[in-house]
Amino acid sequence: MTEAATATGDEQVGEEASGAFSMKPLMFETFVCSMAMMSFVALAGPIARVLGLEPWQVGGAMTASGIAWMIMARFWGGLSDRRGARRWTA
Repeated sequence: MTEAATATGDEQVGEEASGAFSMKPLMFETFVCSMAMMSFVALAGPIARVLGLEPWQVGGAMTASGIAWMIMARFWGGLSDRRGARRWTA
């Protein structure tokens, strides 16, 4: 290994130690949330049966949440563009 490669590796370790932004926690959180949403879709039927709900009621709730998500995404996206995403996620 050359001195230049060693220096670059040391600088990267130093950046992580000094509190530089890391994408790893954000990627993990996105993975976990996606898995939770997808598992809910698979479990919605059995949960509805236990609660005594009709299939159309579960479908209506999922449809309403999807529509609300689409409508509010534009609002939150615009707010994030004007004021910065970090302010809303921190």
